[in-house]
Amino acid sequence: MIVVDGPAMLSPIAGVHGKFLELIPKMLGNHCGLHKLALCIKSIVNVKKPKPNQVLSNEEKNFLAFKIEMKIFWSNIQDLVSFILKSSKKTKIMLRHQQLIFQETYRMPQYIDARWYSRLKTVECIIRTYAALVETLNDTLDDDDNDESYRLLTIINDYGFLHTLSVFADILTILHRPEMILQRNKLTLTTYIQEVDLCVANLESIYEADDRGVYLSQFLGDFEKKDKSYKTDYLLTYYNGQEEDELITARKIALFIRDEVNERFKKEKDSILNTFLYLDIAHLAPHIRDLPRDKVGQYGNKELEQATKYFNQLFSSRSTTILDPNPPLLCLIATLSEWKIWKNDIITNLKTSSDNVLKKRVLNSTVYPKLCQLYSFIMVIPLTTVECERSFSIMNLIKTDIRFSLAHETLDNLMAISILGPDDIEQFDPLIFLAIKKWKLKTSRRLLNIHSH
Repeated sequence: MIVVDGPAMLSPIAGVHGKFLELIPKMLGNHCGLHKLALCIKSIVNVKKPKPNQVLSNEEKNFLAFKIEMKIFWSNIQDLVSFILKSSKKTKIMLRHQQLIFQETYRMPQYIDARWYSRLKTVECIIRTYAALVETLNDTLDDDDNDESYRLLTIINDYGFLHTLSVFADILTILHRPEMILQRNKLTLTTYIQEVDLCVANLESIYEADDRGVYLSQFLGDFEKKDKSYKTDYLLTYYNGQEEDELITARKIALFIRDEVNERFKKEKDSILNTFLYLDIAHLAPHIRDLPRDKVGQYGNKELEQATKYFNQLFSSRSTTILDPNPPLLCLIATLSEWKIWKNDIITNLKTSSDNVLKKRVLNSTVYPKLCQLYSFIMVIPLTTVECERSFSIMNLIKTDIRFSLAHETLDNLMAISILGPDDIEQFDPLIFLAIKKWKLKTSRRLLNIHSH
C-alpha cells in the first residue's frame, strides 16, 4: 500500500499511485489521514464560482454566500496575523500590552495554511490576547498604514467575527485530537477508524440543544456578564440580538466539517481496509467478548477470506512474481482453521491478557503460522505520511551544519537507530555495549567532558 500527502498523487493516470498500479495492479493507494483532516477545514474557504449563465437555486445561493463568508473570515485572520508580524514595532507594542494586561506574553504564531496545527494556535492566540490586540491596533492608528489598522480594528470588534472565532476554536479543538493520535508511532487501523468516528460524533453533537462548546460558552458568558462595558471598552458593533442567527451559522459550520470528514474518510470504510479492521487485535478482542458464544464461530470469517484472497491476488500478479519467484501465498482452509482456534484462544485469555500479549501470541509463527503471515502484512500498512515527514526532521537534527560531511551510509544508520530503536538505551540488546566498547578502543578519541564546564 502507498500513502501520499496529496490527492493528485492518487490519480490512476498521472499520479504516483498510477505508476505503481502499472507494476502492481492490486496495490492500494490512500491519502494521508492528517492531510485529509487539514483539507476538511481548508475546503470551507474553497469557493467555486458558478459558470456563466448558470442558474442557481436558493439553496445553492445560500451555500455559496456561506462559503464566501467563511473565506472572508479566514482572509481577515490572515491579514491580522500578517499585520502584527510584518513589523517588529507592532510586535513589540503587542507584547508590551500583553505584559500590562496579562502579566505575561504570548507571541503571535505564524499562520501557515498547510500546517495541521497552525489554524488552532492562531485562533487560540487571538482569543487569549484579544484585549492586547485591540490596544495594539488603537496605538497604530497614527501610523502610515492607519487605514489597515482601522479596518482590522473594526473587524475584530464585530460580534459576528468574535462569535465565529469562538466557533472555529471549538471545531479545531475537536479536529486536533485525531490529529495528535494519528501522529503516534505504531498507529493501528482500529485507533485510526475509532478517532475519525469519534471526531464525526463530536461534530454532530456540538451546538445541539444546550451544548455551546467550551470557547463559545466562554465568549457568550463574558459578553453577557459585561454587556455594556464590553461594547463600550472594545467598540463591539452590529450586535442587535443576533445570537440566534450566529448559532445557526455555528451549526452550519460544524455540519459542513462533519460532512467533509465523512466524505474524505469514506474510502477507509468502503475498501479492503475495513476488512483488515475486523482482524486487528484491538478491534477483535472487545467485539468477541461481547458476542454470544454461538456467533463467535462465524465472526470475521468473511473478512478473513477477503483479506486472504486479496493478498494472494496481490502476490500472484506478474510484477510481484518477477520480484519474488516464490511469493508467500496463503492457504485459505488452513488460515480459517487457525482463525477458529485463535478466536477461542482470545476468549480463554481475554480477561488475563492485554492486547499486546494477544498480539505476541498471534505473531508466534510456530503456533499460528498462517495467521502470523497474514498479520505481518496487515500490521505494516501505512495510514499516514508521518513517519516519512518525521524522518526529514530527524535527518535535520542529525546532519547539522557542523556535521555536514557525514557519509550517506553513516547518516542512514544513525537515522535508523533514531527512528526504529527504543527510547531508552538500556532496552538495547547487550551487543550494543560491545559495539560501543569496540568503537572506543578502535582509535584514540577526545571525548568532551560536559560536566567540567
